[in-house]
Amino acid sequence: METNLSLNQNQLKFLALVTMTVDHIGMLLFPRVELFRIIGRMAFPIFAYMIAEGCTYTRSRRKYLLQMASLALVCQLVYFFAMGSVYMCVLVTFSLSIGLIYALDLGRNKKGIFWA
Repeated sequence: METNLSLNQNQLKFLALVTMTVDHIGMLLFPRVELFRIIGRMAFPIFAYMIAEGCTYTRSRRKYLLQMASLALVCQLVYFFAMGSVYMCVLVTFSLSIGLIYALDLGRNKKGIFWA
Protein backbone atom coordinates (compact mmCIF):
# COMPACT_ATOMS: atom_id res chain seq x y z
CA MET A 1 0.00 0.00 0.00
CA GLU A 2 1.49 3.31 -1.11
CA THR A 3 0.70 6.54 0.71
CA ASN A 4 1.01 10.00 -0.75
CA LEU A 5 2.44 12.41 1.84
CA SER A 6 2.62 15.50 -0.37
CA LEU A 7 0.85 18.74 0.48
CA ASN A 8 -0.99 20.94 -1.98
CA GLN A 9 -0.55 24.72 -2.15
CA ASN A 10 -3.45 25.55 0.14
CA GLN A 11 -2.23 23.10 2.77
CA LEU A 12 1.26 24.61 2.59
CA LYS A 13 -0.15 28.12 2.97
CA PHE A 14 -2.23 27.04 5.96
CA LEU A 15 0.80 25.34 7.55
CA ALA A 16 2.86 28.52 7.06
CA LEU A 17 0.04 30.63 8.50
CA VAL A 18 -0.24 28.43 11.59
CA THR A 19 3.52 28.35 12.21
CA MET A 20 3.78 32.13 11.71
CA THR A 21 0.92 32.64 14.19
CA VAL A 22 2.66 30.39 16.71
CA ASP A 23 5.82 32.47 16.27
CA HIS A 24 3.99 35.75 16.84
CA ILE A 25 2.12 34.40 19.87
CA GLY A 26 5.41 33.20 21.30
CA MET A 27 7.07 36.55 20.66
CA LEU A 28 4.28 38.58 22.28
CA LEU A 29 2.97 36.35 25.07
CA PHE A 30 5.78 33.88 25.86
CA PRO A 31 9.08 35.61 25.00
CA ARG A 32 11.17 33.20 27.09
CA VAL A 33 9.79 30.01 25.50
CA GLU A 34 12.08 29.19 22.56
CA LEU A 35 9.86 26.40 21.21
CA PHE A 36 7.32 28.89 19.86
CA ARG A 37 10.04 30.73 17.95
CA ILE A 38 11.55 27.48 16.62
CA ILE A 39 8.18 26.33 15.31
CA GLY A 40 7.57 29.77 13.82
CA ARG A 41 10.80 29.66 11.83
CA MET A 42 9.24 27.10 9.48
CA ALA A 43 6.95 29.78 8.04
CA PHE A 44 9.53 31.80 6.07
CA PRO A 45 10.84 28.99 3.84
CA ILE A 46 7.30 27.87 3.08
CA PHE A 47 6.21 31.39 2.14
CA ALA A 48 9.40 31.88 0.10
CA TYR A 49 8.68 28.66 -1.81
CA MET A 50 5.14 29.85 -2.51
CA ILE A 51 6.50 33.20 -3.77
CA ALA A 52 8.81 31.34 -6.17
CA GLU A 53 5.89 29.20 -7.33
CA GLY A 54 3.84 32.35 -7.85
CA CYS A 55 6.61 33.77 -10.05
CA THR A 56 6.51 30.63 -12.16
CA TYR A 57 2.77 30.29 -12.63
CA THR A 58 1.38 33.84 -12.54
CA ARG A 59 -0.46 35.17 -15.58
CA SER A 60 0.75 38.74 -15.10
CA ARG A 61 4.25 39.24 -13.72
CA ARG A 62 3.80 42.99 -13.48
CA LYS A 63 0.56 42.66 -11.53
CA TYR A 64 2.07 40.06 -9.18
CA LEU A 65 5.07 42.28 -8.42
CA LEU A 66 2.95 45.42 -8.02
CA GLN A 67 0.49 43.71 -5.68
CA MET A 68 3.28 42.38 -3.47
CA ALA A 69 5.18 45.69 -3.50
CA SER A 70 2.01 47.67 -2.71
CA LEU A 71 1.15 45.40 0.19
CA ALA A 72 4.75 45.62 1.40
CA LEU A 73 4.64 49.42 1.30
CA VAL A 74 1.39 49.61 3.23
CA CYS A 75 2.53 47.10 5.84
CA GLN A 76 5.92 48.78 6.16
CA LEU A 77 4.29 52.17 6.78
CA VAL A 78 1.92 50.71 9.37
CA TYR A 79 4.81 48.90 11.04
CA PHE A 80 6.90 52.08 11.12
CA PHE A 81 4.16 54.25 12.61
CA ALA A 82 2.99 51.57 15.07
CA MET A 83 6.40 50.43 16.30
CA GLY A 84 8.67 53.31 15.32
CA SER A 85 11.06 50.79 13.79
CA VAL A 86 12.82 50.99 10.44
CA TYR A 87 13.29 47.23 10.18
CA MET A 88 11.90 45.88 6.93
CA CYS A 89 8.87 43.65 6.97
CA VAL A 90 9.18 40.31 5.20
CA LEU A 91 6.96 41.48 2.34
CA VAL A 92 9.68 43.93 1.29
CA THR A 93 12.07 40.98 1.09
CA PHE A 94 9.56 39.02 -0.98
CA SER A 95 8.98 41.98 -3.32
CA LEU A 96 12.70 42.36 -3.91
CA SER A 97 12.94 38.61 -4.47
CA ILE A 98 10.20 38.70 -7.09
CA GLY A 99 11.94 41.59 -8.85
CA LEU A 100 15.24 39.69 -8.82
CA ILE A 101 13.66 36.51 -10.16
CA TYR A 102 12.11 38.44 -13.02
CA ALA A 103 15.34 40.33 -13.77
CA LEU A 104 17.35 37.09 -13.85
CA ASP A 105 14.75 35.46 -16.06
CA LEU A 106 14.79 38.43 -18.43
CA GLY A 107 18.58 38.34 -18.60
CA ARG A 108 18.60 34.61 -19.24
CA ASN A 109 16.05 34.91 -22.05
CA LYS A 110 17.88 37.82 -23.68
CA LYS A 111 21.21 35.94 -23.62
CA GLY A 112 23.09 38.94 -22.27
CA ILE A 113 26.85 39.05 -21.74
CA PHE A 114 26.52 37.53 -18.28
CA TRP A 115 24.61 34.49 -19.55
CA ALA A 116 26.94 33.22 -22.30
